[in-house]
Amino acid sequence: MPGYAVTVTEKGDEWSKISSNGVEGYIKNEYLVFGEEAKAHYRNMCGITGVVQADSLRVREAASTDSAQVGTLTQNGEVSIFGEEADWYQIQYSGSSAYVHGDYVTLSEELKGAVSMEEYQASQACAASSAAAASTAGSASVISADSNDVAMLAALIECEAGGESYTGMVAVGAVVVNRVNSGSFPNSVSGVIYQGGQFTPVATGTFQSVLSRGARSDCYAAAQAALSGESPVGGCLYFNSGYGSGIQIGYQHFY
Repeated sequence: MPGYAVTVTEKGDEWSKISSNGVEGYIKNEYLVFGEEAKAHYRNMCGITGVVQADSLRVREAASTDSAQVGTLTQNGEVSIFGEEADWYQIQYSGSSAYVHGDYVTLSEELKGAVSMEEYQASQACAASSAAAASTAGSASVISADSNDVAMLAALIECEAGGESYTGMVAVGAVVVNRVNSGSFPNSVSGVIYQGGQFTPVATGTFQSVLSRGARSDCYAAAQAALSGESPVGGCLYFNSGYGSGIQIGYQHFY
């Protein structure tokens, strides 16, 4: 996959032997970059995942404490890092370039690597299926919800998609609504959100922290849109960050 990382075990004049995620084979050198150039290329193509360590991390317009604050990120939230400037990391926030201070972000060492042909073909089939579902079902069913449901969904959206575009926020909300309606998950917003093993921010306590203080207004708007039946991802029931199959919105994949 473009930009993904491999380990070169033997470098030849024209071809190099590589291994990655248990996959071994040969790649022509013209399709590889090496050394420091490879690190820069990987960051530009895939980004590097960082985890917020502060209770509330300010997101700024430029790499300076004198710059305007454009938002905040909550503890244990994940961000994709696409550059560095002095002690600052460049990220995407609400669809725009922004900065967070590096002292409060821990970088993940996990790299995106090769997948087998079977996995690749399965992901392509899933992507085609999800895209077809989205094109034929541009909205989800409306569900009845009270103010507590809206508050919970808004808090989850901030935790899972606070750095994404508004469309990405609505998409996360739509996944919850789709689950409520699916028959395969609990039939309430709270039941879906608190179902064990489903949402990391719930398990880590980040969700409860955001719920207690109240989610951002844009996350509330996205929650209300999703509860009203808006869905950019059709009937998708799952999503994940980084790379994967399905419908991509920002740095999330829905399937």
